[in-house]
Amino acid sequence: MGLVIGYSIPIIPSSLVSIQAANVQQRFGRPLVTLTAMLGTFPVSLIYALGGNALLKWNPLQLVLLVLLLAIFLLTANWLLTNLVNDQF
Repeated sequence: MGLVIGYSIPIIPSSLVSIQAANVQQRFGRPLVTLTAMLGTFPVSLIYALGGNALLKWNPLQLVLLVLLLAIFLLTANWLLTNLVNDQF
């Protein structure tokens, strides 16, 4: 989950996330690291696509739906990653 958050937050330097991904890849394997990269970039893309439009046009319903979608996505990603890691050991 740390890699998902690392890929999601643009303030964190990508070099630090890449170093951590290399460490995690040695432990968990390449497919899991690839999945976390994809899961990490999705929320930011969703915010850019829907959040900016909702703020500029001031559509509170769309903002609430965006927050709900992000919450559901993060909970699902956490569940998926937890199950993948636990099944691997």
